[in-house]
Amino acid sequence: MLQRIQTVYLLLFIVCSMVLCFLPLFELTAFDGLYVLGVIKTSFSGASGSAVLSYNFPLMVILSLMILLALAIIFKYNNRNLQMKLIFICMVLLILFSAILCFNYFQLAGLSTADHSIKISWILAILPVQMVLLWLANGGIRKDEALVRSADRLR
Repeated sequence: MLQRIQTVYLLLFIVCSMVLCFLPLFELTAFDGLYVLGVIKTSFSGASGSAVLSYNFPLMVILSLMILLALAIIFKYNNRNLQMKLIFICMVLLILFSAILCFNYFQLAGLSTADHSIKISWILAILPVQMVLLWLANGGIRKDEALVRSADRLR
């Protein structure tokens, strides 16, 4: 299980997903304070104090599903066809996660005026890296499937 390269790719995907959970994605600097959007919550901090404005349940649920799917893919190493299907589902969830983040960004951009500034975090560069990791894991699973089929032909 761990000697396969796709397991390493999937573990890196899980680590990247966990990093996304805890770091801020967008920051809106306004005249009254700082609004921070993360995967778990949207918070405000200013002169009057700090508060949680809302919890981002769709982002939390999708990211949790992606992590659980990646773990399921790792432990379903005997069923390579199921692994490829689960990776495809995980890719679709990652695209949906990115679309929700874009929607949230455009909502923040709609709130901003000339005296506001939106800062996009460097952490969003992890999203394309995650897609590449899933693609590489899928390629490793396909190579394993081809190797098993060629060994079956030799028997």
